[in-house]
Parts: sequence; structure tokens; C-alpha cells
Amino acid sequence: MMVEGEMKEVSETVMLDAIKFAHKEIKKHCKVQMELMEESGKTVKREYSHEENDEEIRKAVESFCYERCYAIARSGEDKHTRSDAFEALKEEFMQTIPEAEREEKAMMVSRYYHDVEKRAMRRMILDEGIRLDGRSTSDIRPIWCEIDYLPMAHGSAIFTRGETQSLTTVTMGTKLDMKEMDEVLIQGTEQFVLHYNFPPFSTGEARPSRGIGRREIGHGN
Repeated sequence: MMVEGEMKEVSETVMLDAIKFAHKEIKKHCKVQMELMEESGKTVKREYSHEENDEEIRKAVESFCYERCYAIARSGEDKHTRSDAFEALKEEFMQTIPEAEREEKAMMVSRYYHDVEKRAMRRMILDEGIRLDGRSTSDIRPIWCEIDYLPMAHGSAIFTRGETQSLTTVTMGTKLDMKEMDEVLIQGTEQFVLHYNFPPFSTGEARPSRGIGRREIGHGN
């Protein structure tokens, strides 16, 4: 069950009464849906199909890959080199499977390999206190910053930490540039507007820009 609500201060009794009232109304919606199912003939539910597993392959992946995954994680190489090494190891294991069975078992191997890779990295961090880039759990990467990086902008700054770099600009505007908010519970304007742009080339990807992606949503917008 999922319950959504918003309030400032309310007693538990009032809240419970509200939930009970909503539950009574939800039953009406459920009844209509059941009637529609009957009318459309969609009364048989799909059978749940659990993922297939093969313990022999799981053990083979563990035996073949764990120590080498640990060594790759422990190498302290940069992210791209490390990713290539992990991928090469998985491909090397795939070559041990008969060619006629590779396509059929590829997804299963990928799932088991992901678990082994994750466990190796986790054990290294927990047991040795070393992270993937060679730092200890208490080390902080050095940061480089500079302000007024772009001379023609109203304001700008750039910073670099590890493989992450951000260039930020500030533009002053008039009241006509204010952000208008017309939401269910919030109406009005906001003086500060953040536009966060994360183009594919910034992570070495080659794909078209088609609206906001997961990084823009998660990082800024």
C-alpha cells in the first residue's frame, strides 16, 4: 500500500480517519477496474516467471573471476582502464563456455559476474580500507577551482576534482526572466533559476541529445 499526504500539524486520529475515508473511495475505483476486466475478458493473470539460475556456472564465475576482479579493483587504475579490464575478464570467461551455449548463457553469466565484481570491490573497501582509485576511506581528492573563468559572463567559475569538472555561469536578468511556478500546491515566481546541462560528450558517450536525461534530473533539475 502507498499513502501520500501533506500536512502541517494534524492528530493521528484525524489522519487515520482521512486514510479510512480514502480507502473507502479507492474500493469504488477497484470495483470499476474489476468490472472492466470482466467485460474485456482479461481475467487470467500472467504467470510469474522467475529468473533461471545455474549453480555450476555461478561457481565457475566465482572461481575464475573473483581473485582477478579483486586484483583489478586493487590496481588503482583510472576508471576507463579499470572498466576495460573488467570487461576483458568477463569476455575471457565467456570463451570457456562452449560456443553453442554462449548466447544462451550470456545474460546469466553477466548477472553472476556483476555480483562477483561488486563483492570483490566491496570486500576490498571494507577489509583494506582502500577505494578503487587507491585512496583510503578517509582521503579526499584534491580540488582545483577558479572564478571569473569566462571574462564576458556576469559571473563564472570552474572546478575540477578527480575526473569530474564543472563550468558554471551566472546571468543577471530582469523580472521578466523570473521562473514562473504553477504547480498543484505552489504558485508564484522564483528569482533563482538553475539550468543544468550534461551533454553526452562530457562522459565520452556518442548519442543524440533528446531532452533531459537521468543525470540532469539526479544532479540539478
